[in-house]
Amino acid sequence: MSFATAACQTQDAYTDEKKTSNATKGAVIGAVGGAAVGALTNKNQGGKNALIGAGIGAAVGGGIGYYMDRQEEELRKELRSAGVSVERRGDTITCTASRTRRARLRATRSCRSAEPKSSQTR
Repeated sequence: MSFATAACQTQDAYTDEKKTSNATKGAVIGAVGGAAVGALTNKNQGGKNALIGAGIGAAVGGGIGYYMDRQEEELRKELRSAGVSVERRGDTITCTASRTRRARLRATRSCRSAEPKSSQTR
């Protein structure tokens, strides 16, 4: 898989490192999985079924990966202006606030906790 995806790497605009898109990874994984399943479904037409399975697997895997790429891109755009960085590690998206942003959040929390609590009446 690394050989197939090495040619599909791009430069990440946010981290400035080489990265393989999730759409590419999904298409390759889907194609391999689909080909395997297709080849095993019918011994007489294994080759034909492998090609069909590879095509379906690549389309589904690529679609899921594309969705993940767009999800990450939208999140980065929304949070960049707030001073929050977004990093994807596998299937997990991690958000990290800058020191300035964390200080503002702490100050906001302190102000809220210093406000008097209203009494509840029944």
